[in-house]
Amino acid sequence: MKGKLTAYLSSFFIKDFGLKVASVIVAFALWYLVVGQSKMERVFEVSITFLGLKENLIIMNAPKTVQVTVRGPAQIVRAMKSEDLWINIDLSKYEPGERIVPLSPKMVQTQVSGVQITYISPPQLKIQIDSIIEKSVPVQPQFVGQLPEGFQITSVRIVPRVVTIRGPSSTADEVAHVVTETIDIHMNRQSFTQEVAVGLTHPKWHVVSPTKVTVYIQIKEIVETLEFKLPIDTEKLPNRWTIRPGETKVIFNVYYTKKERLKPEKIKIIPVLPDTRLRTGTQVDLNVTFPEQWKKWITSVKIEPSKVILIYKRR
Repeated sequence: MKGKLTAYLSSFFIKDFGLKVASVIVAFALWYLVVGQSKMERVFEVSITFLGLKENLIIMNAPKTVQVTVRGPAQIVRAMKSEDLWINIDLSKYEPGERIVPLSPKMVQTQVSGVQITYISPPQLKIQIDSIIEKSVPVQPQFVGQLPEGFQITSVRIVPRVVTIRGPSSTADEVAHVVTETIDIHMNRQSFTQEVAVGLTHPKWHVVSPTKVTVYIQIKEIVETLEFKLPIDTEKLPNRWTIRPGETKVIFNVYYTKKERLKPEKIKIIPVLPDTRLRTGTQVDLNVTFPEQWKKWITSVKIEPSKVILIYKRR
């Protein structure tokens, strides 16, 4: 019996000896790759996704990532990327206010096998949950460019004048108006109308309605005042008659681009004599004359003084 056992064992080890040795080597190699290789730890920046937040609520200050420590076989851990890990946080039960959200390694998800999440930092998040509100604010136009010299914007009308915006209630006081996209007025001499989009610079607020407004821009030429001190024309007065004072001031309100065209030598100040007999001390009106084409350039004319006194010169 003992001899048969010895023969069997001898036959077992000798038969297919090479194949058995190869199997042992392969098994050892697999063990080394899976179990026997060195372990390592590595820290990843892992993105957070918040889910389930109630309607009309917003997170104000939550971090976008946390640090996650992963331990596992060195070859596997080295090949990992931050995108291989993620964290979903359910906020469906949270109400407005400052809230503490605890974190744990169990919350970290991954499809990479053979690794262990050992640590997460920070271990908790402090977040501010706020209510979303709507409010109406005025529209403020934005202009770019420069008008020609002598022109100015005299009025700006926006339709509609106010729009509805939406954002967190805690920052409502930070948003007083919306602005239009820039409106180019460069070298423009004429009034015009333009439809433009409106927007906000605050990152937590956005325009609800309307998203566009119509802006009516009125541009007019500046009117400047010119003054000329001129003698009064007495050529048509009867002999030995004169007037006091002998000169007067003429005030023209004239468009800016035409002011250089008004020349004092082309202006005449003439007394308007009465149809009745002249008497010393009689006050008469003054009339100003100038070229006909000036009437298109002038908005008003004023004489100071506007009356003079007739005086008879005795010998």
